[in-house]
Amino acid sequence: MGGEPLYQDELDQCLELFKAHPAPELKLQIFTNLNARLERVQDMVQRVKQLIDTNCLREFEITASLDCWGAPQEYVRYGLKVEQWQQNFEYLLSEPWMVLNINQTISPLTIKTMPELLELLIKWRKVRKVGHFFSGVTPEPNFLKPEIFGPGVFTEDFEKIISLMPNTTQEENNAVSYMTGIWQSIEKNNMNIPEIQNMFVFLNAKDFRRNTNWREIFPWLIQYEALCGTTA
Repeated sequence: MGGEPLYQDELDQCLELFKAHPAPELKLQIFTNLNARLERVQDMVQRVKQLIDTNCLREFEITASLDCWGAPQEYVRYGLKVEQWQQNFEYLLSEPWMVLNINQTISPLTIKTMPELLELLIKWRKVRKVGHFFSGVTPEPNFLKPEIFGPGVFTEDFEKIISLMPNTTQEENNAVSYMTGIWQSIEKNNMNIPEIQNMFVFLNAKDFRRNTNWREIFPWLIQYEALCGTTA
């Protein structure tokens, strides 16, 4: 299934299929923005648990997509409410039988509040294990890749990000190395003014359609409008 499984009838059809035709060696995994009503999440989780308890499935894994925190996150994944996401995620924390992950997409719009998310992740990991995965914007659009800003812009942010990432296991060390590699890649690039201009065109178009204001949410970007000659 593509899209958001918690909003698709096909997810319910799959669960009914496994109930009627058990697959005891099957691991079921879903990727979700986790922006549904809590009651919907609870119903789905308990139905899957029943399937596992009755040997209709072997394992269940949820990877919840979230990139940063606060207003920037709600802007980037328009329609998402971080309070609803947190309520749903903390319910999943209380169900230790499933595998639980967070997956981030790193872009210029998410880096500044990534530390806030990682601070929450530290708290959540005190309850149970939570996997942490991330990547840059790939393969495109290029104007949403942090490399376009060149060196120095995100240095303090990545220093804090790295400091908040645990590094006691090999898996954690690999994650730190990967995050450090993303940071180093940004630092090795020169500022790409045409792509930054394209980013502002994109943001202004989003604001026009949504009646939002990126300048209020990303005030650190305002200085680059004048630098790139895109001030309204």
